[in-house]
Amino acid sequence: TKAAKSGQLQRSTLTHFCLPLCMHAILQRSARKETYDSSLCEVGLTCLSELAARVSWTTALSTVRTLANALKKTSEREKPIVRAICKVLGSFDYHLPDALATFKGSKD
Repeated sequence: TKAAKSGQLQRSTLTHFCLPLCMHAILQRSARKETYDSSLCEVGLTCLSELAARVSWTTALSTVRTLANALKKTSEREKPIVRAICKVLGSFDYHLPDALATFKGSKD
């Protein structure tokens, strides 16, 4: 998170490397209920919050959609998934022109 805050990491690195690691830490898809590591999830949530402020609108929206789909499939992870969605939506720096362009592009 320090490197992301200081701008040392490119947006593509955050999107294609760091974000999947955060998602894995939060979802832990292969872990059973007994082996789910809540400490790892907390680290993933903290990291996700920092990343959400530095990725594009398209990436943030895709992340929320992925989390929403995961919520449908794994109801036992409801609390961390909802927290992750809130982190993304709460931390994202809403670049309204970028979001508007994405919205207009999806209407075509």
